[in-house]
Amino acid sequence: MKAFYIVHGAVQDVGYRAHVRAAANKHNVNGMVRNMRDGSVEVFACGTPEQIMLFENDINISMQNGPQVFT
Repeated sequence: MKAFYIVHGAVQDVGYRAHVRAAANKHNVNGMVRNMRDGSVEVFACGTPEQIMLFENDINISMQNGPQVFT
C-alpha cells in the first residue's frame, strides 16, 4: 500500500520529520519526508495496510480523518 500526505500546521522546526522517520523505522515503512516551501511537510509512505495504519497513528495522521490536532 502507498500513502501520500501533506501535513500543515506546526510541523517545521519542531522535529516533525525526525519523528516521521522514527515512526517509519519502527513500523518498517519505506518512503520519504520533506519540508515544503509553504511550511507544510510532504510524506510518502509504502508498506502493508497494517504498517501504514500503525505509522499513521504514530504520526497523528489518518487517511480518513486527516491530521489529528491535540490541545
